[in-house]
Amino acid sequence: MAAAIDLRTQVSKDMGDFFSSTTTATGSTSTLVDDKLNNFDDGLFIVKFNTSILMTGGAQSGQERWIASKTGNTAVPKENWAGATGSGSTYEVHRLFSAEEKDDAVTEALEEIAGEILFEKDAFEVTSVANQQDYDITSASFHNDEPRQVHLVSSADTEDTVELYGWQTIVNTSGVKRLHFVRVIEGGRTLRLFGHKKTTLSDITVGSKKALVLSARAAMYLLDGALVSPLSLGQERQPFERMLARMAQRYAERKSKLEVGFGATNRTNVFQRQTLDISFRTP
Repeated sequence: MAAAIDLRTQVSKDMGDFFSSTTTATGSTSTLVDDKLNNFDDGLFIVKFNTSILMTGGAQSGQERWIASKTGNTAVPKENWAGATGSGSTYEVHRLFSAEEKDDAVTEALEEIAGEILFEKDAFEVTSVANQQDYDITSASFHNDEPRQVHLVSSADTEDTVELYGWQTIVNTSGVKRLHFVRVIEGGRTLRLFGHKKTTLSDITVGSKKALVLSARAAMYLLDGALVSPLSLGQERQPFERMLARMAQRYAERKSKLEVGFGATNRTNVFQRQTLDISFRTP
């Protein structure tokens, strides 16, 4: 499972905004000391970017502060940390967007593309009831309560199924979606539904194709937001526009490599089919 820090790191790397390190000396509530900070120009570290530091280890872990200034190996936050920054504490530097903004972008991007672009294959079984045409499938957790395919399971071999075409989803008077068959299926048969459910963060592994797609979309969300809002950060539009174009291309490329899901049943010519195929197959 990819933790929030892993996805945030990927977003940062995609935008060329990744730096993490470990403090080399004890600081205070108003300072952070790390000799690696000497590698950054003092003026550019603050003036060119809105720089923040997120503590990821040590006593102040989880606290993020905008940085007011940096001199040599010492960074000074605009607002003090709750306690002194100790030696050996890990931290991240964020210059284009804060760690919190990147985390929020991951959440927003996942909400946008989960179920359609990022999904998990799922199956759900229902036992047919004599003289019943409608079935409640809300507990199946399919995206939008919509199965992609419905199969009749062979009585002789549960691994063999045949796809059914005479079905649709309808909304009853209570506003609940139900699976409706155009004809009654004999009772006691197993119906296996195939569909997609939304991908959650717990479904995503570090470095996976899904993690890369989500990262690119989150970066696009951040960059697009910066372009449509007043650029009060002191940054020019052109770098953001170039990064957005690059992220859009990267998103398209990564998305094209995702696993293909279950094909939706094409009922155009066979929706009214009244007989079942006799050759069973596995989808």
